[in-house]
Amino acid sequence: MLDVIGPLVLLGVVFLGVMTLFRAGFAWRFSSPDQTPVLMEYLLRAFWMGFRFDLAVICYLNVIPLLGLWGIQAWGKPLGWVLWRRAARWYLVGVYGAVSAILAGDMGFYSYFQDHYNVMIFGLWEDDTLALMQTFWKNYNLPVIFLLAGGYGWGLVWGTGKLLRPAQPVKAGGVHNSTRWQRSWGRRMAVPLVLLVTSAGGRGSFGMYPLNQMDAAISPSLFVNQVAFNGVFSLARAVGLRLENGNAETDVVAAMGYGGQVAQAYADFLGKPLASIGDDPEKSLEKTTPVNPLAEKLRPHVVLLVVESWGSWWRGFQGPDFDLDGELGPHLKSDLLFSRFLPGGNGTIVSLNTLVSNLPYLPGLPHLQESRYMYTSLETGAGLPFQRQGYDTLFVYGGTESWRDIDRYIPRQGFSEVKGQEEIARTLRPDPERFTHTWGVYDEWLWDYTFHRLRSAKKPMFIMALSTTNHPPYEVPPDYQPLPLKVPPALQSRLTGSADIVAQRFRSFQYSNRMLGRFLNRLKASPLGSHTIVAITGDHNFGGIVDFKDEEAMAWRGVPLYLYIPPALRPKRVNTNVLGNHQDILPTLYHLALSGQRYTALGANLLNLPPGHRVMDEGWMAVGPEGSVISRGSGWDLYRWQGEPGDSLLIKAPGDPRIDPLRRWLQAELAVSDDFLKRQYQAGRGAEPGPEEVR
Repeated sequence: MLDVIGPLVLLGVVFLGVMTLFRAGFAWRFSSPDQTPVLMEYLLRAFWMGFRFDLAVICYLNVIPLLGLWGIQAWGKPLGWVLWRRAARWYLVGVYGAVSAILAGDMGFYSYFQDHYNVMIFGLWEDDTLALMQTFWKNYNLPVIFLLAGGYGWGLVWGTGKLLRPAQPVKAGGVHNSTRWQRSWGRRMAVPLVLLVTSAGGRGSFGMYPLNQMDAAISPSLFVNQVAFNGVFSLARAVGLRLENGNAETDVVAAMGYGGQVAQAYADFLGKPLASIGDDPEKSLEKTTPVNPLAEKLRPHVVLLVVESWGSWWRGFQGPDFDLDGELGPHLKSDLLFSRFLPGGNGTIVSLNTLVSNLPYLPGLPHLQESRYMYTSLETGAGLPFQRQGYDTLFVYGGTESWRDIDRYIPRQGFSEVKGQEEIARTLRPDPERFTHTWGVYDEWLWDYTFHRLRSAKKPMFIMALSTTNHPPYEVPPDYQPLPLKVPPALQSRLTGSADIVAQRFRSFQYSNRMLGRFLNRLKASPLGSHTIVAITGDHNFGGIVDFKDEEAMAWRGVPLYLYIPPALRPKRVNTNVLGNHQDILPTLYHLALSGQRYTALGANLLNLPPGHRVMDEGWMAVGPEGSVISRGSGWDLYRWQGEPGDSLLIKAPGDPRIDPLRRWLQAELAVSDDFLKRQYQAGRGAEPGPEEVR
């Protein structure tokens, strides 16, 4: 058996060494002196994690020759063995050569974009390809590179041929040596067993999910995490995103009916005369907060907590025997709670992009951080107005910050720091048994870290934090003691699915609420309570246990917005019965905390809304005082309110001329957002640094 499988194993070991050399070269080539201390601290972990990624690649590549070997074994002919060796040799030369080229190309890509392969790689074909090739020719000594590549390729062919040289068909005595190991059942099972082990190695993990990019987040340093990852996985991910999302060049402006009339889209969205838009329509989105001497003196911290699956509808069933709120309840009653409120979308990444970018999601297009805009610094970036007034800005995620490439995109939207569970663990040093769940850290640790950063701050801070706990599989710390959760009959009659899942769902929801309440108790009892503004919202509602109808759209999609405003800054009168959505949160916080600050956003200040304020959810639904419109792909359904706008059921109103303008407004906002993004991309050429800068 050894002379059959041994060469495959030996080649794999040799190529693991080659991939490790690529990783060492990557770390040496791209590390800077300020990164050296953290690189040395995490070096072994980075190379161990990198070894796992490399091993997974090797295992994937060896599945095909092992399957072929299994087939040859079943055939049992000496000729099959000779053919297998020849085919395996050239297959392995091809795939190992391709992997080597991918790793080398990845280093070139990183030298421009400070990232492994991502969707920007497709710019080689979509941009000015000839100009890019000329750029490469000027920046790199291509003749030497080609010479070295040729020598490497020759060595690969020679070495592989040496190990997998065709055997003589017949040995002395007339028995081919490749058939000897087939004579017992134990030896016949060798190949299937090796194939099984190889498949496990390709998965890279015995956990719930296969090895993926998030596993590379082994340190608080983005560069160290990059050392742990490899170019093969990153290229596969980029291709997957491309196949999933297609080309990002869809002309939303034209699709929304504003082709060649983009200024009209701005006018319709803002409710202004066309003549007022001007030649630079994106300037019409700029606003300035009023001068506020009290805010100038107080310089308040601002905290925005985004809570996983934090829906509104369930609180209608709150009571002593079904206590979802726990310690959060008193705060919801004493402070401001906007309940006629919609998220940016029905998925975490959609809402997060809306909050971070102050822009709506464009249906059918890739998410911004997974598109050509991933390196674009937007003028609507949530943290920019705070940075311009001297704030430290922090985004902290309860999971690994490499999730969905947020560690690449968010820093460009006005955040000087992006942190995740590794940094939380390093700072708080929690009990490992009660620190993490499947998706990240339990909420209590995320809020503890947020409080720690506020308490130790030397300057005013803007912090946006995204939690992970209230998410399938609905885990809570092992020592958590829930409050009563006896489901009331009115809710029980609507529940669907497994009773166990329902119970877990409500328990994790309760846990998240209680941890928020404890955070607010701690903050208000400390000196921070006098100069910290806290906003809390959900990324989306949770579903799967109640079937909502279209006329219950606000209940189905709704999330609350909670606001704690220190007494010195709190307005005397606030109407919380207004319609709002995620696009309105940052403008509201700017007006509360920042004096005389210019900002760009599509949303509005909830504390001083213009008449007839309208909101949208993911481009799928728009809501206004007149009713609602819901997209059906091929058309639109129109609804009017049965009672109070945002707090009642919807009734179908086909063809109602009073509601159709709402559809036009939604289309205008999507067109404006698309046009704004394209203008911002062209102004900054989308990536920094990148090949465009060389031109």
